[in-house]
Amino acid sequence: MRWTRTRNAPPSQVLRRLARNELEVAATTIGVTPDELQRAVDDGRTISAVAADAGIPSRHVVDAVVRDASAEVDRAVAAGDVAPSRARTLHHRLPLWSEHFVLRTPAMLA
Repeated sequence: MRWTRTRNAPPSQVLRRLARNELEVAATTIGVTPDELQRAVDDGRTISAVAADAGIPSRHVVDAVVRDASAEVDRAVAAGDVAPSRARTLHHRLPLWSEHFVLRTPAMLA
């Protein structure tokens, strides 16, 4: 993810940008291609529904998204693209945000 111009962006804006990147993580966790998952989301399905069809618990997907998104935030802080105070806020919001992302995907990407 490119973090340019996100240093002063509100956390909600950063999380919206992050959502698009986390589709790939979710797809890998579920065992489908990112394109397949994107098509399902475009058709109005949630990541949770696609995971259920594949026999993958939603919690596994949520946990993978939290891990990856946290690492992305940490990399952005290390690169100086996100302020540490903003990163703390993002890290605090990531678990609930990731759960909503998996359970309400189309709305999160709108």
